[in-house]
Amino acid sequence: MNIKPAQLTSLDSSKFNLIPTGKDYFPENMFLRNDQSGEISRYSSGQFHVVSVPVANVIGLNPSNVVTITAAQYNKVSKGDDFFAEGMLLKNVQTGELDIYSAGQRHTIPVPAQAKMNIAASSVATISASQFNAILHGNDYFPDGSYVTNEVTGVIAEYSGGYLHSISEPVATVMGLKSTDLIPVTPSEYNAIPMGLAYYPNGIFISNNQTGEVDQMSGGQRLWVSPQDVQALGLTSNQIAAISANEFNAIPVGGVFAIPAGSSSSQSSSSMAGSSQKSQSNSSTS
Repeated sequence: MNIKPAQLTSLDSSKFNLIPTGKDYFPENMFLRNDQSGEISRYSSGQFHVVSVPVANVIGLNPSNVVTITAAQYNKVSKGDDFFAEGMLLKNVQTGELDIYSAGQRHTIPVPAQAKMNIAASSVATISASQFNAILHGNDYFPDGSYVTNEVTGVIAEYSGGYLHSISEPVATVMGLKSTDLIPVTPSEYNAIPMGLAYYPNGIFISNNQTGEVDQMSGGQRLWVSPQDVQALGLTSNQIAAISANEFNAIPVGGVFAIPAGSSSSQSSSSMAGSSQKSQSNSSTS
């Protein structure tokens, strides 16, 4: 707490003893150690939350950031749920299941998703099955911006914000998505994730497969591209995702596309078409 002498107020014992004694005080989120058992807990909202040894090792607890108190003091504080750091990776020592901890729940990371995450062994806390199973189990976890595919139907979606955003086949083709870019999951895993709005990378060119109208996606809206600009940009059918009229018309209209000032048609063609290739700066729409 870095308390300095200037912050202290001295009282004689008669006055000091007149003050009613309450519970011992510990700063919120402080880590405290029982001097007899060695058990460590994090203090929060009036309770101790036990930090198991594997968790303590991953978060880097050491004598410099843990306060040792007497067993009598330690045992007077009631216990809450065990402590896990937000975003911590937890492995069940018996089953090998790997989950990520978030908002009081654990979220299973499917094995194909793990392969995309480059997880370091030092960042994983391997805990007992009983401790693991005591944590409330939430939805499966996928990294934001990852592409998920139903391994039976082959449908593809972008995952972000806890939702799947469907990617139609023409859009996936223009994006250049390959099997190595996708995380395959079972139909039950896929269907367990709530569906959000359809996904279009920012900057992708789309067309209405009935009328032939060409638009560019920008910020979740479509901007009309005149036939003259389509020609000036040198856009080919391989650079335009021809989607159904229903899908096209469901996208909010945002105005008119304009070729950036000072750009030549060839430069514009290269930059605009390139922006549609697996863009992580994306927009989603219905």
